[in-house]
Amino acid sequence: MSTKQGLLLSIRAVIAQGEKSLGEGGCLYRGPNGLKCAIGHLIPDSTYTSCIEDKTLCLGNRVSDVFPNKYKSNSQWIELFNNVQTQHDNAWEDDFVVSFIDNIIKHVKRGNLPEYCLEALK
Repeated sequence: MSTKQGLLLSIRAVIAQGEKSLGEGGCLYRGPNGLKCAIGHLIPDSTYTSCIEDKTLCLGNRVSDVFPNKYKSNSQWIELFNNVQTQHDNAWEDDFVVSFIDNIIKHVKRGNLPEYCLEALK
């Protein structure tokens, strides 16, 4: 999967899900009732482990280890996906989808996310 495909899949999946993936301590990669955060939608079931739940996606930590090898050392990929993840985490729980979409649009306009991310909002 290319970075573009992954970003679009992640954004579309979060919107389709319609709510934030939350647990008692905050946002979760894999939450109750099958909910997933932006990054959680890209973690294969075969490599997911609950020990990553309190970790941020970055090079060399447990979270990056659950992704396919081509992403593990790709700092650009990690930066882009961290940005989408932040938009999930910072979206309001009330009216989550609208807030998440607004966050994505703002970050595309600021140049923090590629313009093609807007394709996921159609």
